[in-house]
Amino acid sequence: MFLFILLAGLILLFSGRFLARQAAYYLISTDALEPADAIVVLGAYAPDRMMSAVDLYQQGYAPYIVLSTEERHSATVFDKMEELGIVIPETHDISLSIATQRGVSSSAVLIAENRANSTRTEARKLRPFLKQHQIRSIIAVTSKTHTTRTGKIFRQELGEAIRVIVQVSSYDDFNPDAWWQTRWQARSVLYEYLKLIDYYRVSVTRWMNPGGIAEGL
Repeated sequence: MFLFILLAGLILLFSGRFLARQAAYYLISTDALEPADAIVVLGAYAPDRMMSAVDLYQQGYAPYIVLSTEERHSATVFDKMEELGIVIPETHDISLSIATQRGVSSSAVLIAENRANSTRTEARKLRPFLKQHQIRSIIAVTSKTHTTRTGKIFRQELGEAIRVIVQVSSYDDFNPDAWWQTRWQARSVLYEYLKLIDYYRVSVTRWMNPGGIAEGL
């Protein structure tokens, strides 16, 4: 009986780890690298994304880097700071600083004033900006656990007119083989699956009501 319990415990232990790894790997998707019209760095304070984008730019994969601007979650405090003359760098300012300090000309960095608060709104608001600048193909650089959902949403929102190549940030420390051992990595996986559920909810809503607009994360 003891050996049976021990064997069952070991099976559960290793199968659990296997399933945990598979769950993390599902969130990570990367496409074959090809030259594109621009490299798009998805919004959020994530210097690793910008570092990876600069690498791709310097390797000649695209002539431009596109940065999104994030929505100001508390307009009141920003209005007050502007009234007092307080200036703080925003996430796109930090990304631009990283690029220029690494030798990228500021003229090669395009700032999209899209003020997005989610991946879906970011993609939706980027579409007219990309078309305005005659950008028909992009390399979308984001965090590892964000790549699968990014590919789905960007292709859904940008349509066939703009080719999307998804790339993981090469500086992202996320480890799919042991993510459950670190709090921030576990949080990344759990949050991403909640957002994937929301993605499928929006997709089903759109399928049932093609003429409507469904918001999502």
